[in-house]
Amino acid sequence: MKFYKYNIAILTGIILMMISGCATTYTVHLIDEESQKPAPNIPIEILDENGRDQLKSDESNAEGQYIIYLKTIPGDSFKIEIKGDDYFEINEWITTPGKSAESRFILEKRLTIIKGYVNETEEYGAKGIGGVEVKIKYIVKAETDTTGMFKLKSNKLMRNKDYTIYVNDKDGKYKEGTTNIRPKINETNQLTAAVILERKVKEKVIIDTTGGEDTEIPQNGDGVTTGTKNNQSKWRAFDGNNPRTKMGSSELFQNKPLQNEQWTTVWMKSTVDLTSENNGLTVTTSNKILECWIGDSKIKDVKHNKDKWEVKFNESDSIDGKRIFIKFKIKNPLVFTSIEIK
Repeated sequence: MKFYKYNIAILTGIILMMISGCATTYTVHLIDEESQKPAPNIPIEILDENGRDQLKSDESNAEGQYIIYLKTIPGDSFKIEIKGDDYFEINEWITTPGKSAESRFILEKRLTIIKGYVNETEEYGAKGIGGVEVKIKYIVKAETDTTGMFKLKSNKLMRNKDYTIYVNDKDGKYKEGTTNIRPKINETNQLTAAVILERKVKEKVIIDTTGGEDTEIPQNGDGVTTGTKNNQSKWRAFDGNNPRTKMGSSELFQNKPLQNEQWTTVWMKSTVDLTSENNGLTVTTSNKILECWIGDSKIKDVKHNKDKWEVKFNESDSIDGKRIFIKFKIKNPLVFTSIEIK
């Protein structure tokens, strides 16, 4: 009889252990967004399916976990409230699972947050634009994800102050976009409309030929070239205050000083195509070279020795069929001794 009672006791203990070990649980994992590490000692409340009566209240453990034994939860759902002083509050409704489950909750630091989207125009489907820079100057910046969404976070934004958000893409494909906001401090602010970026139109350099005849600068000491058609080049002068892609009307440039007193800088454009045999040019002038371009490629290798400027073309650039643009600072008058394309 004693042997029988002893076996019953062992069997009962095993059954109790199995029941305890197989208890259905819901494990909450709290993760700090910045460090991606567990967040301990964060207050958690469990409310009933109506979200009114408190069922449990405790803090996450050292591993950032909080375990809920589902047999203690009445009804088919419950509400989790996470209220750390340094984090934004989280309220989440959970449908009571039929088996053990777990969830990760990412805790965001209590900062001023501005969320929004950057999209294309309707013409291009109003799609989100990824990889563009979004910033409030001198305070905070971020980058859009692949869907065009961005999130600006800062503790430096001031209450009751308007801020301008600037949006720029790194590749220069779009025009700059802006929007204004007066954010609520230490809250999440959602922009009511996406920032729309317009695509830049690729503009061709259009020469206004009404400014006078093209003037040939000969090779014999006064000018140009080797490797171009008939060993000569034609050049036109344009107002240097205009961008290279919008140079406007040209002015007659003969082999004599440029007399336009309104111009402080000047673009000189060759009207003869380069060939693959060309590798640079030498300009002899007392006027400073500010920029030099081959087609749409800016030349960085420009060296200066007294009145002689040596420009070396980039080996990686394809120069066949392209034109030269040189921007000079005018020291009245603009005079060249020679321009030699090598």
